[in-house]
Formats: sequence, structure tokens, C-alpha cells
Amino acid sequence: PVRYICDYTLNKFTRWLRILGIDATLETEAEEKERTTTGGNIALFEHCKKERRTLLTTSYKLLLRKDCPPGAYLLDPKSTSSLEQALPRLLITHGVKLMPCQFLTRCVVCNGNIVPVLDDNEKRLVFQESSSPFRLRKPYVQPPDLLVSSPDDDENCRSVFQENGAPPDLLDSKEDMEVFRCDGCRQGY
Repeated sequence: PVRYICDYTLNKFTRWLRILGIDATLETEAEEKERTTTGGNIALFEHCKKERRTLLTTSYKLLLRKDCPPGAYLLDPKSTSSLEQALPRLLITHGVKLMPCQFLTRCVVCNGNIVPVLDDNEKRLVFQESSSPFRLRKPYVQPPDLLVSSPDDDENCRSVFQENGAPPDLLDSKEDMEVFRCDGCRQGY
């Protein structure tokens, strides 16, 4: 399988590749600073060679360097639509076959593998410590047209919503829900 390293300007493109299940790392801020301020040995090139990755870049000057790794690919970052058009061309050029079973298997934050969480206690822990999409980030506010008529029911519902930040049916079903976690940065999904 093809493995990519993207220059620092291709952050969004890197996340797209990861969502598709493609191994894609991003040039670090230190590597980018070194590349743009010094004219010496470029750490990005060493990173490519060491990990056998194909370089994706927006800099044609980088491609002109004699020590640029072979197979580097130039992308035009002028607009999101140009990156959207470049994505299928890149994948076709490198013979990448997309398989839905591979989608969402790479962490968009660190490129680690996303693995299922099977233990119920660990699922609860993921919900508690993670900014998981299953956990509502803002306190739940009951819409005015759905307010309950009984003051007792209203008070019970409000306390559950305020305490947990989410509707009770979501919170009760954690054990049955598929929960995932990155094996690198431990981000919950």
C-alpha cells in the first residue's frame, strides 16, 4: 500500500486521506520551519526515505531540489475544489483502490489506527475523557415546543440532561454502542 507524507500546507488533504483509510502523515511544524528557513539538508526528505513514503507537496521549488525523493507529487492548493479534483487523480496515479471497509480506520489527528473498544468500563471512560462525537459538547437545552407539562417530569428530565449533558436514551445505550479509540493519541470516536 502507498504511504504518503504531506507538506505542512496540506493539513486538510492529509485528513481526507486518513478518512479514506490511507496512511498519511503530515510534515511537523519543526520540519516545515527548517525547510522554509534553511537551505541545507531537508528533514522532510529524510522522513520520506526513512519511512518509504511518497511526498505530496504544494512547492514546485521543493521538487526541483536534487535530493528530492523520487515519485514526489505536486498539488495545487489554490482552492478546495482543486484539491478535490487532485484526490482521485492522485489515487489513480498510484493505483490506490478504495475499500469502504478501510474508511475511518485512521485517526485524523495523529494517523494512528482506530480500534474498537470492547470493555464496557473502557467505553464509559472514552465517553468521560473524550470529545467524542457521541457526547454532546454543549449542555442540552430542551426545545420550547417539547417541554413536558408536569412540573415533576420537567424537573426530573432537566436534572438528567444537566447532569449528563445528553438525552438519557443516548447515555443508557453506551454499552450497546460501538465505541472506537485511536491506538496512538487515544482520541475517542
